[in-house]
Amino acid sequence: MREARNISVIWLSGGLILSTATQLRIPGSPVGPGEILLFLWMVMTFLLQWKNKRLFVTSLSRILVPFWFFMFLCLLIGSLFSLYLGVWTPGVARTFFAYLFTSCLFIVLSFEKDWKPKILTIAKITSSVTVSVFLFLLLFNPRYSTIGPIDSWEGSIRFLAWSKNPNQVAMNVSIFLYISLYFCSIAKNYLHKAWYIGLAGACFWIGIETKSDALTVAFSVGLVILLISMWVKKVTQSQIGYWSGVWLKVLLPTFLCFTALIFGPSIHEGLKQEVSTISDEGDQGEERITLWRNGLKAIEASPFFGLGPGAFSGGDGPFEGMEAHNTFIDMGMNVGLVGISLYVGFLGWIAYLLIVRKEIILFTGLMTVLFYTSFHFTLRHPMYWFYLLFLLSVCVDQEKSKIKS
Repeated sequence: MREARNISVIWLSGGLILSTATQLRIPGSPVGPGEILLFLWMVMTFLLQWKNKRLFVTSLSRILVPFWFFMFLCLLIGSLFSLYLGVWTPGVARTFFAYLFTSCLFIVLSFEKDWKPKILTIAKITSSVTVSVFLFLLLFNPRYSTIGPIDSWEGSIRFLAWSKNPNQVAMNVSIFLYISLYFCSIAKNYLHKAWYIGLAGACFWIGIETKSDALTVAFSVGLVILLISMWVKKVTQSQIGYWSGVWLKVLLPTFLCFTALIFGPSIHEGLKQEVSTISDEGDQGEERITLWRNGLKAIEASPFFGLGPGAFSGGDGPFEGMEAHNTFIDMGMNVGLVGISLYVGFLGWIAYLLIVRKEIILFTGLMTVLFYTSFHFTLRHPMYWFYLLFLLSVCVDQEKSKIKS
């Protein structure tokens, strides 16, 4: 039984790792070795669960099944609205199957009785292997050469690792950075701590090499959130000395206020300029804002349930088959305000659990990744949804499960 569990964990981990290798996908297709491995794992695991009557209703499945049920209900109603309005787009199938694939994959995982240790082990494997591969490609793949089908650099400027887009690499390292920091904080020996600190440092370096403006701003925001969270945690401690209390509660806030007054205008202008230049290709901040604006106009056509799967923004107006490159706006176009409320509620609940459990590092990581997703559409990536499950696995107790007959 334990050997079968280990095989299952390695199999799923391998699929997730290779799902980030978009350069290895079939040309013109969203399917590659990672997606094939994940699909086979999902089918085999579900068949074994059904055959052996080991389909457990767990604390995780009670969350995921209703969430995805209502999300697909919104997608269905939204599709009917888009047909009625005559704005059906060619990208429907890709987005729909991405939602379907991800939801089924992790719902099957949630039916496993030992889902919590599996997710934690998978997080360790995926972060260690993926970051190690990225680092190898960064160090040993020259900018003007390739390794087989893998071209690790985009025009010898932006680091691609084995993805087609450097922004995909940036999203992954933003996730793995905080996973590594979390495992470092709970590691019980210095060797493990050193390993995860090394992974975190590698993530930071790789993130710089992607030259992602969105990641730079997200890391900056995350650092501010981390410092504030640590300050709040320290201030609210019941046992704190007099002079430490004076420093933390009076002198430090006063110093920061004076610093903000003096340097605030220049920091604001620099941050404003950085945000305005965030784009997929080059520094086309104006184009990004236009896509956001037209995405919001598309949502206005069907505000409650959206327009179903697909891309409905555009450069000149809505309904031109372009993504808004903003997860919240793109999702709003798909599932409307009802679906967005469900999604934001899901995220808010995870954030609340992290705060209650005083998981400062993971709360900072969630805020950092969410800020990054404000500049890119990330819902088609299995790794993003796995990250949310990882956060839940840390917070939600694995209560006694019941077999579903």
